[in-house]
Amino acid sequence: MVKTKIACPNEEKNRVMNQVVEQMEKSREVRSIDRTDGVKVYMDDAWVLMRPSGTEPLFRIYVEAKEKPRAAQVASSYRNLITSLIEHH
Repeated sequence: MVKTKIACPNEEKNRVMNQVVEQMEKSREVRSIDRTDGVKVYMDDAWVLMRPSGTEPLFRIYVEAKEKPRAAQVASSYRNLITSLIEHH
């Protein structure tokens, strides 16, 4: 499992979450998306949960995969996606 976080202004969280879902719905790698507690994306060999903090201006990202290098790669990819969505508003 890999955990990371990204600074994000509170007022941007909903927009960023919605845009993440839009991006993931287009991805061939994604098998399903669960919006129960943030955005949880399931892939064949990993899952990633991106959720806005309720107490701080940031997103938390949790990734689990069978192998640590894959988890790190997925975490980096989603961290970059969220960072680009925050910066390009």
